[in-house]
Amino acid sequence: RLLEPVAKEPPVVPLFTPDSELLWVLREDSLEVLELPGFRWRKPLPLPVPNQSGTGASIRTSAKRPHCLAVTGGLPQATFVVDLDQRTSVQVFPSRESSANAGRFHKVLWFDGERLLLQRQRPHVIWAVNADGSSCRQVLP
Repeated sequence: RLLEPVAKEPPVVPLFTPDSELLWVLREDSLEVLELPGFRWRKPLPLPVPNQSGTGASIRTSAKRPHCLAVTGGLPQATFVVDLDQRTSVQVFPSRESSANAGRFHKVLWFDGERLLLQRQRPHVIWAVNADGSSCRQVLP
């Protein structure tokens, strides 16, 4: 399988997990995962939130196992933690605690597998949230 864009998709940018065991490719509605060094493609994993044109997606990988991604995208935007090994996802933002103040566009600043930081640009706001969606709180301003 070639790392080429599907019709009308933006150019493909393959990314590695921090341990270099997986290479993943973000498509418009799925993640394709290549296991290294065996070069075996996994069944594509549907994205819980579409990577819609013009809105982009914000993604951070965790350095720890299991292989997890924090993915933000779609309209209205939502953030999910995706476990690439278990093929599961959990919506972590907006949560009930943050939905009133979430704003429309935000990105993942940092993700360590257990917690993540999310940022809204205008007005500038940062939230901290656990990877299971619990304990979402605004930390700045």
